[in-house]
Order: sequence, then structure tokens, then C-alpha cells
Amino acid sequence: MNEKDSRGMSLEEERTALAVERTREASERTLMAWIRTTLAMMSFGFGTFKLFQYIASEAKDAGTLQWMTLALVVWGTLLLLGGILNYMHTMRRLRAQHGLARATPLVLVAASGVAVFGAVAVVELLYTMN
Repeated sequence: MNEKDSRGMSLEEERTALAVERTREASERTLMAWIRTTLAMMSFGFGTFKLFQYIASEAKDAGTLQWMTLALVVWGTLLLLGGILNYMHTMRRLRAQHGLARATPLVLVAASGVAVFGAVAVVELLYTMN
């Protein structure tokens, strides 16, 4: 027999609700890890691009290295977009299966901002190379 607590939830319902909340929070932490990882990758790419740009002004063969560092910025941006899509898929599944309320979490706003930063950085680096 299922006993209800003061909120009218059985122990099973309460455990399920807590498990869903833990899953949502884990998904947010995972997206934050993607933000940190890709931001570090993009920053490293941007920094080394500028270093090789300085070297290129004194040497003739730094062009390939610039393209490689540009690839870091592009790769970081694409990975972050993949992380955002994975997060959105997880949240859509949780909403469909467990009736979570629709909301725009701050972590999604932060990730989108970093993705825009990455896209702008790619355009800037491409412009600087030509």
C-alpha cells in the first residue's frame, strides 16, 4: 500500500521526482563542462593564432600553423554546439516523459553566448588571415 506524504506523493513518486531532478542537474553540469572545455580550446586557438601571426610577420612559413590554430577555434565552437544539442535533447526527453516545466536555464544562455563568441572569433580570424 502506498502511503502519501504531506504533498500527496507516494514514496515511489517522490523518488522518481528526485531522480528526474538529479538527471536535469547532471545534464546542466555536463553542459557547463562542455562550456569550460570548449572555451579553453577556443582561447588557446585564438592565442596561438595571434602568436603565429606575430611570427609570420618575421618568417614566411607560419601560415599552416595559423590554419591549425584556427581549426581549434572552429572545433571548439562545433563541440559546444553539439553539447548544446545534447542538452536540449535530454531536456526535451525529460519534459516528455516526466512533465517538467519548460524553462530557459541560465546554463543554456551561457553556452549560447560562448558559441556566438566562437563564431565571431572564427570570422575575425578568417578576416585577419586574408
